[in-house]
Amino acid sequence: MNHVLSEPHNLDSIIQELQTWLYDYLIVQWNTQKLDAYGRVYKNEYEGEKIPMVYSSTKKNYTPVYYNNQSCFFFVDDNRHPWIDQDHEFTTSVKLCFMLNLDDLKTATERVDADVKRDVITFLAEKDYHFKGNGYLYGVDDVFKPEFDTDKIKHMDTHPFHVFAVELDFSYSVI
Repeated sequence: MNHVLSEPHNLDSIIQELQTWLYDYLIVQWNTQKLDAYGRVYKNEYEGEKIPMVYSSTKKNYTPVYYNNQSCFFFVDDNRHPWIDQDHEFTTSVKLCFMLNLDDLKTATERVDADVKRDVITFLAEKDYHFKGNGYLYGVDDVFKPEFDTDKIKHMDTHPFHVFAVELDFSYSVI
């Protein structure tokens, strides 16, 4: 399911557009509905740990977005958003994070982990929309630290599970 904001603004509007395009592409490419897509997450304390969460305005609460029996992707922005010019243009680094159960996505090859990364990176290279790609990371600690605690999700890094993130730099306007 693609979880979208009802009224995105600024960086969230750009992220949500990319999120929707990517979600629509991946469910076809991977021939699955077992994928959740989220926009920019909050870095909240939950049960004594800092984890990525989204806010539901209908439920009036926060929900963790770590893998929950379904593959997912979400965006984590840097805490710094420098103002780069007089036209109210800002930049920030964003990680596009994936937590996947490869058995639910693609099973035709021996290196499904490499296939899913290729699919995502190829899509992003063709879009080139308000962002610049900088590379990718894989492994729970490399993807989520220092922003989040990872002790309870270490097992999420063994097949069929795969965790990776694509590093992007976004530019956006607040006006």
